[in-house]
Amino acid sequence: MRRALFAMTVGAFACGSALAAQPELGGPMKHLLVFMPASEIIIDFESGLPDEVMTMQPARDDLTGAASTLNGLTHNAQYGWLAGGFISLPPGRFIWIEATDMTDGLEIYEQNTFAPIFGTDGSSSIWQWSGAMTHNWAAASEDGYYQAIFRTYVADASGAADPAFAPGLVRVQWVSGDAPVCPEDLTGDGVVGAADLAELLGQWLDTATLADLSGDFVVGAPDLANLLGSWGVCE
Repeated sequence: MRRALFAMTVGAFACGSALAAQPELGGPMKHLLVFMPASEIIIDFESGLPDEVMTMQPARDDLTGAASTLNGLTHNAQYGWLAGGFISLPPGRFIWIEATDMTDGLEIYEQNTFAPIFGTDGSSSIWQWSGAMTHNWAAASEDGYYQAIFRTYVADASGAADPAFAPGLVRVQWVSGDAPVCPEDLTGDGVVGAADLAELLGQWLDTATLADLSGDFVVGAPDLANLLGSWGVCE
């Protein structure tokens, strides 16, 4: 069967003409490279630093147009989706991205439209990626440490996954203000303790959740060891 070429182009990061009233990325662009050898999706950090935490820009109140959605929110758009090469998909198949787990209070908006995505404001948890370089906006109304786990997969136009293709997973991190970077604090109360232990045990053997502290995307013994090793107040 002839395959349709999923063209990957680098799109211009356009935020409008009134530059002084538009948000800033927050620093140099960082890319989540999407590769698809055979029938498997692989995601790799362009920087080679998967534990790198992006710092959100201070909240503003002068953003105009569609960008005004971010007024009052700290924000960052350094992380962007980018193809690691050409990806060939069968007809009627597309690449979708799902937010499988996110820190409470984290909001995400689409690059140019500033439309809420990935569950923000009741939006769908899945988002169809065009294949072009896309830097979506992470935002928050309160200072804190924020994470999201994304599953990238092949699906039809409705977002229904095609089981012939293995998905890829990636964890992305941000910090707003002077909040400590403390992934073991699963409840967000600033302390790693009994509540976090209960949260981790309640997700035992789950996949693609924030309780996966070791980065293998399965909650198990290494994650328990990480949590117990960080017991106490986050610093």
